[in-house]
Amino acid sequence: MKRIVICLVLLAGFGLAIAQEPKIPDLSDTKVTIPWTELKKLIEAGMKADKDDVKPPVAYALSNAAYRGVVRGKTMTVTATCDLEVLKEKWAEVDLMYGAYSGAGFALRSASLDNKRAGIYSAGGYYKLAVKGPGSYTLRLVYSVKAEPGLPKTRATIPMLKAPGGVFVLEVPGKGIKATAEPSLAVDELGARAGILTVVVPETDRLTVAWEKYVAPEAKPKPIVYAEVSTLFSVGEGTLSGQTGVNYTILQSSVSEFQVAVPKGVKVLEVSGGDFKVEEKADKQVITITPAQEASGSAWVGLSFEQSLGQTTTLAELPEVEVLNVEREKGYIGVEARTNIEVKPATYSGSIEGVDVKELPSSVWDRTVNPVLLAYKYIKHPYGAGIMIVKHEGLPVLAATIDQANFTTLFTDDGKMVTRGVYQVRNNLQQFVTLTLPESTEVWSTFVSGRPVKPTKGEKPRQILVQLERSSSGQDNVRPFPVEVVYFTKGQKFDKGGKLDVFLPKSDIPTSELFWSCWMPDEYKYSDFKGNVKEWKPPPPPPPASQGQAQAGGYQAEYGEDLSGVVNVPAATTTTRMRAAKELESNVQQIAPQVQMERDARQMFAKQGRAEGVFPVKVQIPERGKFYRFTKLLVTDEVPELVAKYKK
Repeated sequence: MKRIVICLVLLAGFGLAIAQEPKIPDLSDTKVTIPWTELKKLIEAGMKADKDDVKPPVAYALSNAAYRGVVRGKTMTVTATCDLEVLKEKWAEVDLMYGAYSGAGFALRSASLDNKRAGIYSAGGYYKLAVKGPGSYTLRLVYSVKAEPGLPKTRATIPMLKAPGGVFVLEVPGKGIKATAEPSLAVDELGARAGILTVVVPETDRLTVAWEKYVAPEAKPKPIVYAEVSTLFSVGEGTLSGQTGVNYTILQSSVSEFQVAVPKGVKVLEVSGGDFKVEEKADKQVITITPAQEASGSAWVGLSFEQSLGQTTTLAELPEVEVLNVEREKGYIGVEARTNIEVKPATYSGSIEGVDVKELPSSVWDRTVNPVLLAYKYIKHPYGAGIMIVKHEGLPVLAATIDQANFTTLFTDDGKMVTRGVYQVRNNLQQFVTLTLPESTEVWSTFVSGRPVKPTKGEKPRQILVQLERSSSGQDNVRPFPVEVVYFTKGQKFDKGGKLDVFLPKSDIPTSELFWSCWMPDEYKYSDFKGNVKEWKPPPPPPPASQGQAQAGGYQAEYGEDLSGVVNVPAATTTTRMRAAKELESNVQQIAPQVQMERDARQMFAKQGRAEGVFPVKVQIPERGKFYRFTKLLVTDEVPELVAKYKK
C-alpha cells in the first residue's frame, strides 16, 4: 500500500509539472487512497505528455547552402553543399530541389552524405533523399547545367536546394566577366572583373545567371584645356563687385569638372555652369563646378563675387581670379565706377599690363552699366593690379526741369485777367512744383497730364503746390508731361491812357524757354514794351507771293490759325524762294506749340464755380482783342514781368 501511495504522489507531481500548474503544497504526513482505475488514468496521462514533448516540429532542416559553378565550354558544373539536420525518428524523406527545371539541361552527377554515397530519387516533382534516424549531416551534390550562348551574354538556369538562401560563386575562364544574377541580393562586380562572380541568393528554386566577357574601357587621352577669362570690376562706395566669365576650349577629350580660385576674403555670390562647391585651400578659395554632363569642345562658366573695401577712399588690390587645370590662360579686366568716385591705376605686378579700353572683348562690355575707366590684360599667374579709389563729395542737381512754359492771358478793359499756363515738366524726384502767384489772384483749375489735381497752399502767401508725377523713361531720357494752371487776377481798369505792369507766376523749377501770348482790348494802342520779357516777332525772308501764301495756308489748315499776323509773306525773287520757304517753315514750327494752345483756347468762356477739396474743371480762355507774343529764355529764380504803355 505504501508504494502505491508514493507512485501516486510522484506521477501526480510529474503531470502537474508538465502542465506548468501551481505547485502542490507539501503534505508529507497525509495519505491518499484512490481506486486503481483512477491511478491508471493518471499514469497513462503522464506517459502521453512525456511522449508529446519529445516529438519534433519538422522532420528535417537544411541550412548554410553554398554553391560553386565552374564553366567549361557550354556546360556549367555546380557543386552544392549544405548542412542537413534530421529530427525525425526512423526514416525521413528530404526534399532537395524542385525537379521541374531539370529536363535535358540538367544532369545529377553525384550525391553524398558525410562523404558517403547517397541515393537520390524523384517523387512528387522533387529530387529527394531518404535518411534513417535523427542526426546532423553534410550534404553534397554535384550536377551539370547547360550554358546557352547568346549575343552578347551567355545564360544558365541553375536549380537551387530547398534551403533558406545561400551564396553562389561562379567561375568563368578568362581575365574577367561582366555578369548579372536574378534573383540576388548583392553582386561582387570587382570580383566578377577578375573572373569570379559572388552572389548572395535569397530562398529560391532557381537562379538565372548571365555573363559576358568584361572589356575594360580604353583609357581616354588627357584633355587639353585653354581658357579665356573676362572680368568686370564695379567700384562702389566701400565695395568692389566682380563678374567673371570663363570661356573654355577643350581638345582631345572631355572634362567632368572645372575649378576657379579666388582670394580669401572674397564673398562668392553666384556661380553658373553647373553644381558647385567652395573649399578653402591655403590662401585661396577653390570653386569646383560640375556640369550636368562631361564637357568637350567648348564650355562656359560664370561667377559673381564681392569684396568689402572698408573705406570709400583707399588703395585697393583687384582680386586675382585664377582658372585651374588649364594649359594656357589669358584674361581681360575692365573697371567701372558705379557712383561719383574717381578711379585711377596705382600698381602693377606680374604679367598684367594696362591696355586701351577699346581692346576689351564684348564679353566685358556686355556687363557694363557705366563707362569703362581702366582696362588690363594678362597671360599668366600670378599678377597684381592696384587701383586708387577717391570719393568726391556730391553736389546737388536738379530733380526736375521745365522744358517750355506757354502762357495765354486775356485782358479786359475793366481790369480782369484770365491766364492759362502749361508747363512741360521733366521730373525724377520732385514731389511738388511751387508757384508764387501775382497779387489778387484766384486759382481756377490745375491739371497734370490731362488729369485734374487739387492744389494746396504753400508756406508763404500767394504760394500754391501742385503735385507732380514721375516722368516715364524714354530711349534717351525721361519724357516731359504737361502741368496746366488757370487763374484769375483782378487788376486796375483801363483808362484813356496809362501803363500796364503785369506778372506771371514764379516757379521753383527752372524753365528753359517761356512764351507769353496776350490778348488785349481792341480799343487801345500799345507801345514801349518793357520788363524782363521780349516781344517775339519772327522776321521771315520774303518768298514769292504764291509760294508764301500756299505755305502759310498749309499751316493755317493744319493748326486752324491765320498766321498772317505773325508771318508776312511778300513777294520775293526766284533766287530766294527755297531759302525763304525753309526759313518760313522753321518759324512756324517754333510757334506751333503756342498756336496749338491758342486754338484750344478759342472756345466760349464759361464761368466756373469754385470749392475747396474738389477736383477742378477744365477752363477755356476765349480769344478777343489784339494779339501780342513775348518770350524769355532761361527763367530761374525770377518773376516774368511785362510793362507796356497803352492809349485809347
